[in-house]
Formats: sequence, structure tokens, C-alpha cells
Amino acid sequence: MSDIPELVAERQAIDNIDDQIEIKFGEIMVLVAERWEHVGHVATIKSVLNLEAYQPERFKQMLERLKIQGAGLGLRSVFVEKIWTDFQDESIAIQQDVSSSDAIIE
Repeated sequence: MSDIPELVAERQAIDNIDDQIEIKFGEIMVLVAERWEHVGHVATIKSVLNLEAYQPERFKQMLERLKIQGAGLGLRSVFVEKIWTDFQDESIAIQQDVSSSDAIIE
């Protein structure tokens, strides 16, 4: 079965794309790390102003833009939502951690 030329070619194409994804993912992780730094600053500001970490309208607006972008690329809406929700959950967790440590310091 693995000797079928079409299958071999498709697997090679996937391997090549995976190599590119790995490189891009490294770049994305750098951006995410930078974003988390800013999220920490935002958390400190929100803590001082007594604002909630989760801003549902901001989340919904970004999610809708990402779903539209994903749909244009043929990605399922549920896949895009899953990724963005996980991303947002981590952002909220960071904000809550920062807010908790700010409360301990005060």
C-alpha cells in the first residue's frame, strides 16, 4: 500500500508542509511570548482599575474575524473556535495569576 506513487507523493507533500509548520510555529511562539508579556501588563492595569480579565465582547469580535478568515481558507469554524478559545483561556489564566500576585503584594 505504501508503494502507491500517489500516496507516497501525498505523504511527502504533507511532510514538507509539516516542516514549514514547525518553522512557522516557532515564529508564532515568539509572538505569543511577546503577547503574554503585554497581557501581564494589561492584567496589572485591570487589577488596579478593578476590571475583569475576561472581556466577552472583545473575545467575540476577534473570534468572528478569525472564523471568517478561517472559512476563507477552508478551515472548519469549530476548529478555529477551539484554537482561539484555548488561546484566550491561557490569556485569562495569565491575567488571573498576575492579578493574584498583585493582590498578595498589596
